[in-house]
Amino acid sequence: MKKEVIVYGAGNMGMAVCSALLKNDIAVKAIVDKGICEKKIVTVDQTPIPAIHPEKMDESDKKRDIVISVTAVTVSEIRAYLRELGAENAYPAGDYLCPFFENGSFTNCGRLDREQYENALKTEWDDNESDFEWKMACDWFFDRNEETAVKSCFRPDREKYFPDFIRELLREDDLMIDGAYLDGGYSKKFSELCNGTVCAFSLVPQENTILSLKHVFVDDRELASLSGDVIRNRAGLMKPFNESKEYRAGTVSLDEYVDEQAIAPTFIRAYSMSGILDLLMGARKTIEKNRPIIAANLAHYMTDLLMVPQFMRLYCRDYRFLFRMHSFQGNDCIIYAIPKERE
Repeated sequence: MKKEVIVYGAGNMGMAVCSALLKNDIAVKAIVDKGICEKKIVTVDQTPIPAIHPEKMDESDKKRDIVISVTAVTVSEIRAYLRELGAENAYPAGDYLCPFFENGSFTNCGRLDREQYENALKTEWDDNESDFEWKMACDWFFDRNEETAVKSCFRPDREKYFPDFIRELLREDDLMIDGAYLDGGYSKKFSELCNGTVCAFSLVPQENTILSLKHVFVDDRELASLSGDVIRNRAGLMKPFNESKEYRAGTVSLDEYVDEQAIAPTFIRAYSMSGILDLLMGARKTIEKNRPIIAANLAHYMTDLLMVPQFMRLYCRDYRFLFRMHSFQGNDCIIYAIPKERE
């Protein structure tokens, strides 16, 4: 008989987690979410799944494993709520899914050892908020500790598509390199905010339709340190990367692409389902010459979390460095590097 679990969260992450569980022969007994008022049926990969309010779970549901697939609040808060309902076995989605993926391909479940954690805490930032949020991120990646966030009642700035301190720096003639087009949300928002131009890169496989946007041009290669063909195997908490598969991808370095297109980027979004340190290594000449604003997501690989801040200190001279954690469960941990002349 198949193991049955409950998925907490009916958003995109919850749907991707359901899909990953089904692909690994685990049945999803129900999806629970506080936003569901009346029971309904949600179809995931052609499988109908009941979706209910958490307080509608029956006693057998409360004894099952509950896979937490929500990043807007802490796991601690959700666990406390579930304990009040009589449910004890609740786990972050990344930790729960990680054992099902082989060869270290899973990107959302990194852990720092004690030495790495203590060294990471020495990272210097240019405002107090960055110090505070960096400590919370490091605590999560070390031992899943959320004590600081819970005690301070911290709520992240969910505007990961350009927080206010970045929006006020954008100019109408800006040109952005978007390292991961995905659903097009980041590229579209940039174009709307400043009427700027975007050169975006798809990731293999690209599940979402490439929207036809006036100022957004999408290349079907991926950004990396070198140009060529590579085999990728990466998995995470979003479709279509919620299963482990090998893909062949064409790559190009950002420096080579900039020369090829004869452009001068003023903003780089360093995001990928592969390590972004590799992406940034291929952008060193562009960073030195064009001095773009950089928004780099550090959370998928522990190598990025440890090394990208050091890389930026080395290659981004006379920049200001800010860190923001836009979601919980180790998601959307972004370093913002701002050239001082743009402030």
